[in-house]
Order: sequence, then C-alpha cells, then structure tokens
Amino acid sequence: MRSLVLASVFAVSALVACGGSTTEIPDPEGSGPIARPTPGTTDPSNPSAPVDPSNPANPSDPANGPYVSVHVRATQAPFAHAPNTVGQTPSLQKMAWKSLTLFASKDDPNGYRVFDHGTAPVEGGLSAGDDTVVAKLPIKGLRAGRYTYARAEVSYVKYNVVSNMHSLGFTIPGTFENVQVLANGTMLDGQRRDKGFYRYTFKSAQLAPQSVEGNDAPLPQTTGAGGIALESGPNGLVYAFPIDMTIDLGVTGDLHAIFEVNTHENFRWLDQAVPGYSAGTYDTTPTSFEPVVSFGANSARLYWEQ
Repeated sequence: MRSLVLASVFAVSALVACGGSTTEIPDPEGSGPIARPTPGTTDPSNPSAPVDPSNPANPSDPANGPYVSVHVRATQAPFAHAPNTVGQTPSLQKMAWKSLTLFASKDDPNGYRVFDHGTAPVEGGLSAGDDTVVAKLPIKGLRAGRYTYARAEVSYVKYNVVSNMHSLGFTIPGTFENVQVLANGTMLDGQRRDKGFYRYTFKSAQLAPQSVEGNDAPLPQTTGAGGIALESGPNGLVYAFPIDMTIDLGVTGDLHAIFEVNTHENFRWLDQAVPGYSAGTYDTTPTSFEPVVSFGANSARLYWEQ
C-alpha cells in the first residue's frame, strides 16, 4: 500500500501550482523602496539587516507618512473558465510574495521595483476573503507616474487538492497537500530551496500520510485566460498582468494598493471516460492522472483603495 500511495504522489508531480502562459523575461531594472509589512524588520538598503529607527524610510515612524499598504486580496467571484474543463477550488491556497515591479508598458526596460523581500517573502492566503498586507511604504518615497503593466514574483505556493486514487480495483479518497518553490534562493521550512523543489503529501483516512520530495517539478501549461501570464525570469517565475495605475506623490492621506487575485475553481482538469472514474472528480492512478489544464490565479488586478 505504501508503494501505491507514493506512486500516486509521483503521478501528481506534473501539477504545478500556477496559472498563466510561460515566456522568458529579463530581470526588471529600476529602483524603489524595499519594505517588509511588519514595521522595523529590515533595512530598505539591505533586507537582511535590522532597521535603524532613525532611518526616514522606517514605516514605523508616523512622520514619514502618509503611507501606502500593498495588499494581496483573494476573491472567488464566478469566473468564465475554459470550456469543457472541470474544476475545484483547493481547500487551502497560499503564495509567498517576493517582489512587485511596475512598468510604463509591457516592454518598458526601466521598471520601478516597488518592493523586494529577497529570501524572506511574505506568505498570504488565497482563500475567499483572505487579505494580507505584503508591504507598507511611505508615499513620498514612491516613483510618480502612470503604469500599465505589473510583474509580481512568487517564491513558493502551497495548495491542497481533493482526489480519488484508483488501483487494483480500490478507490481511495484523499487530499494532496503540496508545496512548490518558484524562485531561486527561497527559504522554506528553514532550508534554502531553488525553483523546481516540491513536496507532495497524500493524506487519506484509510492510510498514513505519505510524502515525496524532488527538485524537478515541471512548469505549468495553461490557457492564459483572464489576462494574466506566468513569465520565466532569471530568478524564477513571475505573474505578469496589465494594469492602469497612477502614482501621485501629492496625496495627503494613507492609501491601499490592492492586488486582487481570483481563485474561483482555479484547479482545472479534463475528465476522462475511464471505468470507475467519477465525473467532476479529480481521478488519479499510480501511473497517471486526468490532464490538468490550469492552476493558480485565474486573473489579477491592481488598483487603489482609500
């Protein structure tokens, strides 16, 4: 039975946890303030060093306001999915956000990096209603201008997917609890991991949990619906999407920049007409799985909120 479970966990190793088409991009240029969401945790000039309280970029000092708080907010509003696909909303979804860069256009070579958390990304939930502040910055330190494209680096993703595993005439219902690293140099559970690392754990009431790890998780293939793309940069994978956002340094009150991610039934696959399989259920065997079409963000938008 142990080999059966491990084989099934291996079978799901092609289910990479991100949506969007994949293209190559250069490392974004430009500069900008770097700040952790918890005041006083890092020095903007050196994310690994403690903050100097006298540093004017320290977001704990009210004298440096007004501020902008950058949120990652999840929504599961109904979404128009690709036809002929079946989906489920993972029972748990989390992403660790590394950086955000804004561009005047998609091909702008001088992007403005709003924040970069380096090896200490901020983990945020993507279940309905989740809202995580991933950075807080003094508005006077931003770069004014109008931006029409954004790229957000994700260090790792966690997601739980319900599945029926079939073998030797038995059907074993369970859940895959998975984590995958998307950026090089990511600290995960106290260890440095590079893009491609994965850990998949199958849990069932009928069996003890079984896990498998590796370093060669494949890239996702998706429809690219919703306007969001998954690009491959020099350090890992990047969510890229169009925006229409103007930064005005003359504002006098605090603002909130909302990065809204849609995760409605975002794990998508194609049902197969196989004896014993159930329509609308993600079915696997020790050596195969129903074809996965997409996973991760269905769409994303970035906008201001007071």
